[in-house]
Amino acid sequence: MLLPVPQVRSSIRQTPMGQTAGHRRISCIIRRYTVLCAVMLCFLCFGFEIQAQETLSLSDDHLKLRSFLKEQCLDCHSGVESAGGLDLDKLTHSFSLSENFDALVRMVDRVSAREMPPPDGPELDEKLRSEFVQELGTCLKEYQTKQFDQHGRVQGRRLTNLQLERTLQDLLGIDIPLTILMSEEQR
Repeated sequence: MLLPVPQVRSSIRQTPMGQTAGHRRISCIIRRYTVLCAVMLCFLCFGFEIQAQETLSLSDDHLKLRSFLKEQCLDCHSGVESAGGLDLDKLTHSFSLSENFDALVRMVDRVSAREMPPPDGPELDEKLRSEFVQELGTCLKEYQTKQFDQHGRVQGRRLTNLQLERTLQDLLGIDIPLTILMSEEQR
């Protein structure tokens, strides 16, 4: 009776499909790089979609706003050296609502809180004040609602360095400390 001859096994393990463990590892890394590249390509192509600027024409649609600004505000808030750094010359024509949204919200807040016009300035009729606040406030609310419907309330945020490191480690299958290579986080 013959005894079976022991076979010498190499140090490279074979997988059922004939691939070595090293080949599997390389294949896994290539797949992760492919996924990372696909995600980055999608982010670049679709993440920074070019938004059409919403414009509001004060000359046609909002005559009350235009007249209020001309009569009550342009004396102090026009030109290069306008009071409070607010130049309203551009608002008498057409302007981009998305670029001026914060300034317009502050304007509505200050007029409704009776901070504008200032106490030493001309007195403002309550009817004019309420019409201005109502009309501009409604316009701003409609614009904001439209933006929330299209883009959501939070459009994006930056990952912390630790979150970014862990994400890259998971995607690339690496265990290299990356946070030491990143710039310091802004507070």
